[in-house]
Amino acid sequence: MNIYYNDYYVAPIYEFDTLKKAKHIVEALKKEGYSTSDPKEMLEKANTIIGAYTNKDYLDAIKTGVDRKLAQTNGFNWDYGIYEMVANSTAGVLQAIDDVVNGDNVSCSLSSGLHHATPKKGKGFCTINSLALGAIYASRYHDKRVTILDLDAHCGGGTYEFIKDQRKKGNDKIRQIDVSIEPFDTYEPEVPTDILHVFNDWLTLNDNDYLKTCVKVIDENISLDNTDIVLYNAGVDIHPQLSALTVKMREMYVSQLLKDIPTVVVMAGGYGNMRELVELHKTTIELFNGRNSPQKTIWAQLAN
Repeated sequence: MNIYYNDYYVAPIYEFDTLKKAKHIVEALKKEGYSTSDPKEMLEKANTIIGAYTNKDYLDAIKTGVDRKLAQTNGFNWDYGIYEMVANSTAGVLQAIDDVVNGDNVSCSLSSGLHHATPKKGKGFCTINSLALGAIYASRYHDKRVTILDLDAHCGGGTYEFIKDQRKKGNDKIRQIDVSIEPFDTYEPEVPTDILHVFNDWLTLNDNDYLKTCVKVIDENISLDNTDIVLYNAGVDIHPQLSALTVKMREMYVSQLLKDIPTVVVMAGGYGNMRELVELHKTTIELFNGRNSPQKTIWAQLAN
């Protein structure tokens, strides 16, 4: 499995988990024998895609810091590293999409901070929605049916703004399957093939009910009959409300439920203890990397 990353992924000066965790994930992966690839060859295309589907005033703001209020709608202080980060991490998503279009079973970009950003502004620690831009790229440039699977703790309302806009422009090849434990950035699905499940009892949600729902929603709604590519937003911020073991079990189930569908994995929300956060993201990569040659040691560990 190709894993895309370069130092621009962590270019911003601002110290925040979402902006810095990719560097720590890479360090942990290298200890396990993994290597990463620089998506720099896709940077020009990423700049083109970002420019084509992002509001010009907002794009100018995150490039220059003017106007500063708009530039900081993502929720953190602006600096010149912000645009370097989003351009390169978007390039990683596009390169991962090309990988699976060209025959790979799975590919990954250590991109993060995506699904709340809209075409006009940032939101919720998200600046440029390269998850949505990747879906547009796969559907318009490669003519693929795309399912965005979003299992971040929060709803992907920013992504859905892109999807609705694409449908108005005649592109009906993108849909979203979203299971969230908190209602932040919620939205109303406009067609039956879009699924948003937010738990009514999210403050008292138990691990078993969450896992059963994820499995049921994916099993009933994603298949090769309706999807050519899955873009998986692998949010680990359901922890600590739910256990770390539940995050790992979810990743085990998801990697297997999607094993016959070309999948691009990106890293979504997760905050707090960096060591634990990195371990959760590393589990996602390990399970997806081995999903067609079962990693029995990991599975046995998770099952016990």
